[in-house]
Amino acid sequence: MSSGYDDWKHAARDLARHEISETYIQSIETLLTRRKAGEHISKRLTEQFESEKKYWNDILLRILTVIKMLASRGLSFRGSNEIVGSVHNGNYLGCLELVAEFEPLLAEHIQKRANKGRGHVSYLSSTTCDEFIHVLSRDVLDHILTEIKEAKYFAVSVDSTPDISHVDQLTIIFRYMTSKGPVERFVTFIPIEEHTGEGLATNLLDFMENTGISIKDCRGQSYDNAANMSGRFNGMQAKIKKHNNLAEYIPCCAHSLNLVGQCAVGCCSEAVTFFDFVNKLFVFFSASTSRWNRLMAVLKPLNMPTFKRLSNTRWSAHYDAVHSLQVGYTQVKSTLDIMCQDMFQKRETRPEAAGLKDIMSHHETGILVQLWSKILNRFNLTSKYLQGADMDLNTATELLRSLGDFVHSLRSQFTAFEKEGKDLGTDSYKGESRRKRKRNQRWDYGDSEDLELSPSDKFKVQCFLPIVDQLLVALKQKANAYDTVSKRFGFLKNLQSLSNDGMRDHVSFVCETYFEDVEPNCHGEFIHFTSLFAKLSPPNETDCVELQMYTFLVKNSLTDTFVNVYTVLRIYLSLMVTNCTGERSFSVLKRVKNELRSTMGQPRLNELALLCIESDIVRSRDFTVVIKKFASKKARKVNI
Repeated sequence: MSSGYDDWKHAARDLARHEISETYIQSIETLLTRRKAGEHISKRLTEQFESEKKYWNDILLRILTVIKMLASRGLSFRGSNEIVGSVHNGNYLGCLELVAEFEPLLAEHIQKRANKGRGHVSYLSSTTCDEFIHVLSRDVLDHILTEIKEAKYFAVSVDSTPDISHVDQLTIIFRYMTSKGPVERFVTFIPIEEHTGEGLATNLLDFMENTGISIKDCRGQSYDNAANMSGRFNGMQAKIKKHNNLAEYIPCCAHSLNLVGQCAVGCCSEAVTFFDFVNKLFVFFSASTSRWNRLMAVLKPLNMPTFKRLSNTRWSAHYDAVHSLQVGYTQVKSTLDIMCQDMFQKRETRPEAAGLKDIMSHHETGILVQLWSKILNRFNLTSKYLQGADMDLNTATELLRSLGDFVHSLRSQFTAFEKEGKDLGTDSYKGESRRKRKRNQRWDYGDSEDLELSPSDKFKVQCFLPIVDQLLVALKQKANAYDTVSKRFGFLKNLQSLSNDGMRDHVSFVCETYFEDVEPNCHGEFIHFTSLFAKLSPPNETDCVELQMYTFLVKNSLTDTFVNVYTVLRIYLSLMVTNCTGERSFSVLKRVKNELRSTMGQPRLNELALLCIESDIVRSRDFTVVIKKFASKKARKVNI
């Protein structure tokens, strides 16, 4: 009926006539025939939908791969325009163009859909890129928060630094246990305006409340030694302890080691002058390309390290600078000797070179080069080891104490250092060439003589011994800061050598402290576990004993059998020893928000920083579900 139907009074009669009409019967036969052959219209629509869905799924997979690569490396996305084919369209479109050269599907997609403007969906725009970045970062953050809640016990560390736009960024790091061992994860940057302990604690607690992390499960906190962090009454650690007394404060071991070195440098004028000389030597050669090339012409053929600049924040830079001077001492001195006699040098260059050469001619300089090279070598290697994310407290404490034993052994080695210093080619002590002054003995009684120290003994008493003693005192003081927690968990390293009574005393002490987490009188469980671990655990020299015990419980599914042992190990291994992970996040901050991206907003900064810092999670996560959601939204049915 092309003209329609409006006789609804006789609709039943007309419908009955229509059902027996020839047109109706032919239509039914055609429908049944097509249904048997599988040619019904719903099938065609489904095929079209699935085809488009697969197409967009493949396109989005390639786009997502490019976004993951750029984000995990902290690279910029956008250029000055979004025109495909332009040399100024940024890394995002540039990488897609590069992939398209070897990928026919993407090449065809770009050719058909790129540069079409509004109303033409291509998924090549910055809007789609931002959506993907947001979804990826949200997935990574949810993954980390889920792991923290499943681990239950955790430790926290915060630190702050200004970014390129002069906004103070507070980084938040969590350490917790997974089935593979301890991990330290960055979660966010928070812009702050005040640096008081109360303000920093409030920012941390607000973030934890918003993300559903309970402060009651915090068992440790680690910050640097700044007063607003470590203050006993108004520091951040004290404010956190008011909310949870079990959140033990552990000063950053690596930062404490740096402070030990800085205290030793400032303990006497000779030490201060020495490092000032090392810095001046670097500045002298690096200020001129001709002087630097002349020095490199002497050092490079012998494969000697180049000079390095001193740094107050990176104590390892002191070792690099002193070590390079020690190795090339003779060559540097001869280069300065040549330059101070070279009439082609500038008028102010020659006396400066002569002054530096004179300093290198003194025995004091040679002795300090040898002394600090040996000390800083141990400090540098120890500091690097302490910065590992899997470092545990007992090992860190023993490292500091053994470092103190090493420094103490240097006290009796002055003669050896003096000989090594003279072997560098030094001429004499500063005071040896001076005329000795005699004291007026008119009013003296008896035949007493002046007991004036020799230049060697004077240097030993006034410089060498004060440096060594200051290092010893500072190391002991810093190591004592870990005594409380170390005594609580120190028995874990020596479980197999403890007697039953000793085991009972140590376990009882832990049970009293963590009475909400560990059952009382569970020393029998520890005795049982120690015997089992000694018989079945294979030897492993790479991991600490505590981590070996934790891995043994997890791999053998014994966590329910030794619940209290498992709990104590989780609490101990979750304690944070350093805040070096926070310092590493600042390095990423400088790359992500640099001078060319200084207007970046806070949400985007957090998303890109999270994807870059936790790139291992980004690479391991399966984002197929995300791609399918995008593909389903894009799929269209054909017009009928």
